Amino acid sequence: MKKPNVSYKKYNDIEIFEGKVASHQYGWHFHQSYTIVLVEKGAVTYFFREDKIVVEAQQILLINPFEVHYNITSDDCEYKVVFLPHTYFSEPISEKQIICFTNRISNSSTLLHDLKKNILLLESATKEQQYQLGGQKIGLFLLEHFIHEWRDFAIDNRILKTLKYINENLADKLLIEELAKVSCMSKFHFQRLFKKQIGLTVNDYIQVQRTELAKTLIETENKVAPIVHDTGYFDQSHFNKAFKKMWVVQPSYFLDK
Repeated sequence: MKKPNVSYKKYNDIEIFEGKVASHQYGWHFHQSYTIVLVEKGAVTYFFREDKIVVEAQQILLINPFEVHYNITSDDCEYKVVFLPHTYFSEPISEKQIICFTNRISNSSTLLHDLKKNILLLESATKEQQYQLGGQKIGLFLLEHFIHEWRDFAIDNRILKTLKYINENLADKLLIEELAKVSCMSKFHFQRLFKKQIGLTVNDYIQVQRTELAKTLIETENKVAPIVHDTGYFDQSHFNKAFKKMWVVQPSYFLDK
């Protein structure tokens, strides 16, 4: 199997992933940002809870924030992913509503060309203000060319309380029974409501948050070994496997990045 050739670049709070990957399967996860997928070669298949979309070469896919999915790349696949926070859209977004794109796939060569130009402007920027302008241009472009609507986004306070507890205790062993007590629900009702509102099982959510935290800590602290235990893993092998499944590369990739 070919070794993946990938890069992660940050422009303030915008992140761009670019990769040449041979048949990789990601686990269930979601992003808090809007996810823009551009496939150059091969195909990437995205699985959602009630849908499946195959994104082929020269197509664009938009994924809304908190939309749970997993994806599989074809052999010899080349694609780019832009993670764009909602702050780069012209319309204000309240805490209870977000913009959701409804026609999220396009095979228009004109749209693809214009979107690439906007992304290139962002990648060639050298100052913070230019990053912001580049992100805003991409946001405006998406609002202009893709159908979107406002949707309510509200989570039960008991689940919010549990999410906060999980995120503050990722280094610890988190048991379902303990989390159910935090939510003041029975184990059965807690797991059912959590899956309904978040879209992931409790354990899958914990796994996603741990790998997200691990990446952030490696980038900021520039070391790997202590972070294994800081993120709730008990051995390096288990940590490496979970990390690579989420990020394609080994943890050491993000050292000095």
